[in-house]
Amino acid sequence: MRIPELRIKDKQELVEMVKEVCQALTGKAPGEAVSLLVETAAAESAFYTRIQLGGGPARGLWQVEPATADDIFENYLQFRPGTFAAVLGVSIGLGITSWFMPARSELSDLLEHNDVFCCCMARIVYLRDRDPIPKTVEERAAYWKRVYNTPLGRGTVEHYLEAARALGEAKEWV
Repeated sequence: MRIPELRIKDKQELVEMVKEVCQALTGKAPGEAVSLLVETAAAESAFYTRIQLGGGPARGLWQVEPATADDIFENYLQFRPGTFAAVLGVSIGLGITSWFMPARSELSDLLEHNDVFCCCMARIVYLRDRDPIPKTVEERAAYWKRVYNTPLGRGTVEHYLEAARALGEAKEWV
């Protein structure tokens, strides 16, 4: 399978893509969700790293591991056909609505080379948490650490805040 090369070229394009992903997956694109995803990409990859430094498995601007994407397909999307179709439709652009379960090696390539697909997976990581997305950057940093990076991850709240501050004013992003 040839993976479509869908890479973001600038900050405004990134914000518009994140809004499109949020709209496709949930029917809305609230500012907190857009900010969280942009800040997550800043903290995880600095909008640059697409293969985890040190040889780890994480891929893409959101540094999603193929095992996480596999789990999303197996234990979340399988039971939500509308969201499944939205992920495939927005990220691959094929309008596929039937079941297509990518192999783990394909997931790795999709995460690395298709920014929209990787953003979808990152958004779903947060959708699986029951708590609402916090409104302030400080609260989102703690939320990212708990939900996305996990208590065992090497990321810190301070790192997230530094990455978010480097983005500039939030109004530039949402």
